[in-house]
Amino acid sequence: MKFINRKFAWLVLSLIVLFAQANAQEKTFDEAILSESGKQAYQMLLKIKLFAIGGIGYGGETSEGEKAFDILLEDKEAVLAFKSLAKNASSESGLYGLLGLKINDCDCFEQELNNYKKSKISEENKERFSTQAGCSFYYADKSSDKEFVIDYIVSKGFENFRAIKIRQKKNRELIEKLNKENNGVKKNQ
Repeated sequence: MKFINRKFAWLVLSLIVLFAQANAQEKTFDEAILSESGKQAYQMLLKIKLFAIGGIGYGGETSEGEKAFDILLEDKEAVLAFKSLAKNASSESGLYGLLGLKINDCDCFEQELNNYKKSKISEENKERFSTQAGCSFYYADKSSDKEFVIDYIVSKGFENFRAIKIRQKKNRELIEKLNKENNGVKKNQ
């Protein structure tokens, strides 16, 4: 009987350790899996204090955040990086993370969106959302304002932007494929 109890205890202990390891691995993101440009973009987005997509300012310039977002969007491990941003970074970084997951049609999007809302919209969270569109800045302090910003970004507000980014990504992939095919033809001649 003691032998069976010990085996059962070891089995339970092993399962607990295994579960803890799997859970810890899910929560950590190793940016070493990213390309060099992906690492730099990820680091930039981790520190970002303003969410801005589309032309901003009087000149309609592309924000530094959007530039980094575009670079990270092209990385092979983009989904993991965006997931990490949505979970572990500032509010603005998390918005870029959610948008990246949405553009990549990640199955995890709804879950990450719900987790993000729970952590960022709560009354205890005093973190302010800072966004810019054109020349206008918008700061969300109240929970209802934060929820409005999140819903706008991940819903219809950015569908055109999402469609453009998806089209750009497909075009780059097509150009890359054609270049590889052309290089193969040149080598055979």
